Amino acid sequence: MNIKSMPQKGFVFLFFICLMMAACHLFAQGEIPVGSWRFHFPFREGQAVAAGGRQLLYAARAGIYFIDADGEGMVLSTLDGLSGNQAVAVAYDKASAGFALAYANGRLDRLFVNNGRVRVEKITLPLAQRLYFQRLYLNAEKLYAMTTQGVWVIDLVSGLFNESWQNLGKLGNPVGVYDLLFTLDSAWIATDEGIARAPASANLQDFNQWTYFSTAEGLPVAKAFRLLPFQGKIYALLEGQGMYAYEAGAWVKIATVPTTAIDLASTASALWVATPTALYALDASGSVQQSVTEGLFKQLVALSVDEQGAIYVADARTGLLSNREGTWKSYANQGPLQQNAQGACFAQNKLWITAGGYNNNRQPLLNPGAFYEFSAGEWKNYAANHPQAEALPFLYDLVDVVYNPFTQEYWFASFGNGILIRAADGSFRVIDEMTPSTPFFGDQSLLISDLYVDAQGNVWVAQYNPPSGEPSLHVWVRETGQWQSYSFNAATRFPLEIVEDFNGYLWVRLDPNLAGGLWVLNPATGQQKHLTASNAKLTNASILSLAVDYKGTLWIGSADGVMTVFNPSEVFEAGFQVSFPIFENFQLLNDQRVLDIMIDPANRKWMSTEQGVFVFDANVERLIYRFRSSNSPLLADEVHQMVLFESTGEVFFLTAAGICSFREGVTAANNRFEELHVFPNPVRPGFNGQVAIQGLARNAWVKIANVRGELMYEGRANGGTFVWDTRSLSGELAPTGVYLIFASDDAGNLQAMGRLAIVR
Repeated sequence: MNIKSMPQKGFVFLFFICLMMAACHLFAQGEIPVGSWRFHFPFREGQAVAAGGRQLLYAARAGIYFIDADGEGMVLSTLDGLSGNQAVAVAYDKASAGFALAYANGRLDRLFVNNGRVRVEKITLPLAQRLYFQRLYLNAEKLYAMTTQGVWVIDLVSGLFNESWQNLGKLGNPVGVYDLLFTLDSAWIATDEGIARAPASANLQDFNQWTYFSTAEGLPVAKAFRLLPFQGKIYALLEGQGMYAYEAGAWVKIATVPTTAIDLASTASALWVATPTALYALDASGSVQQSVTEGLFKQLVALSVDEQGAIYVADARTGLLSNREGTWKSYANQGPLQQNAQGACFAQNKLWITAGGYNNNRQPLLNPGAFYEFSAGEWKNYAANHPQAEALPFLYDLVDVVYNPFTQEYWFASFGNGILIRAADGSFRVIDEMTPSTPFFGDQSLLISDLYVDAQGNVWVAQYNPPSGEPSLHVWVRETGQWQSYSFNAATRFPLEIVEDFNGYLWVRLDPNLAGGLWVLNPATGQQKHLTASNAKLTNASILSLAVDYKGTLWIGSADGVMTVFNPSEVFEAGFQVSFPIFENFQLLNDQRVLDIMIDPANRKWMSTEQGVFVFDANVERLIYRFRSSNSPLLADEVHQMVLFESTGEVFFLTAAGICSFREGVTAANNRFEELHVFPNPVRPGFNGQVAIQGLARNAWVKIANVRGELMYEGRANGGTFVWDTRSLSGELAPTGVYLIFASDDAGNLQAMGRLAIVR
């Protein structure tokens, strides 16, 4: 095709198509638009599963996954209109070809997915109390929700709450109800006190209508949690007792399957029984016709079978597993390995997050060592003894990770077993009590709480509560390969975090549960100081976070607001005091526990608390964002760490409910211009977000003009990124066309150019 002879309209169309293809490529690399959120759910922590109509709905500990009749999968979340991200029970409704979901937050939804289009019908329960759902059951256009407080009934025709059945214990006392079943003439419930039966036509809200089975009928006294009919019998699972079958007025124990059975499902010819590590297919007589064990079966927790006989299981360690394609394989296996997320760093255009931790008393959680790597929109997992992760040496509780650009090594802190090092070639080695010529040799308590790489490539190691009389701060000196150690007083035996200021001084945050305060060390001279309320005017010695901004100011987050040190070089002088930034006439965040402080490339301050995230401008004169779980997709209000994916401006929030991220758009920058990256490009019809222009020098000046040379917009970049909402200086939307981007330095010299296509 001759481009020169092509009509202008056709040329522009071809230009747009090329740009769209480029944009599709960019989306495939895992970027999200500026101003948008995404979740990073650990889909391997399975919790519930329901299949029907060749569709499947799977719920992990956090995250929901749907597979349609063609086998196409999609992640569902509150961003799609769901009432929560943690579904604890799911059920298929054959009558409507949809699903019902019950969430950990006490809410209920109905879900319908057709050709990728999601429709959610929210069910409102007129209750002040929070419900703890156990299982869902659909029958005769009604949804029955079993909870620890009883049964809640919803009319699916009207979508309204119908009634509740509470206090169904033997004496009218409260009991949890874990399953429900209707047969031709009876209703059956599985409760804390066993199994009860009532006439289906009776007032089922009245506990007097329910009759509990006893040992006289062959049923032991135990909590019952599962009921299922199969070929004229009622099958039940009892905690610690295994499976029983009811027929002709008596219960009989099915001894052919282990007492550890956790779920039941059936086809026309087989009753499937799941235990934590195996599946069994039984015939009507209770004989085992088939048993299934797979390497991926680690901790099965739920089971479902579709109309074609395909089996689906939810595994608490390996996620969604199925034989729908003939052989057993894993589905919905994206995301980090676990919900636990403790420490993080960005290096080599990748994000690294550790999965260990400790409790408020600084006792290790004893989580097997694991960490996650995020790059180009994909997660890669590393763990000891996990079939779906790259192998690691076994250590407990990896709580921090740092990258040393001099040696190209990653160092991981284990709160229990020392240090794990990943070399540039991907191999691992461990420094522990068996490693000679280290300060840890012979130690029985290797609680490494933090790591820090200084400007010379030396690695600083914080050792929490070392043996009595031993130092708690160590440094591996890169040039010599030798170790040095430091100690000061009793309080400094409990370090939790290390940062370095522009003078090369180390500021060490000490355990706020003990003496607290800050330990300051000048490695060049050996000077040390323990800052407290009495000698530095700390408003609160419970220091929870530290950060140094681009101007060299130290920011200190405490259990009661924020403090600053504008001149860290003066810390060893007599009369040194911290200062208190003021915002709206009060000490900054004076009523908040400031859990983490992150400085972005525009020198803005991101501060996470137990009540959400605050984002201030560089001079803390303006509050830019206030993220809470109630006004944003933030998974939980309490955010214990934040980390910036520096090349895209995506901020990752680590919470107890998992990991989520927000692409604010501020990227790392240096003093030179790079190739401009414009995203999204083109801007397509219906786009209401912001365009990000990356590759700029720090705080460059940007002008955007149309092809006639008319100025549309201008402004200064934040760090290495400029963000445009596609409106002109007068506030009007830029029409369809090609726009030219000009970036200049402070002297006004043009340094970079780019193009953007807008299609309205």
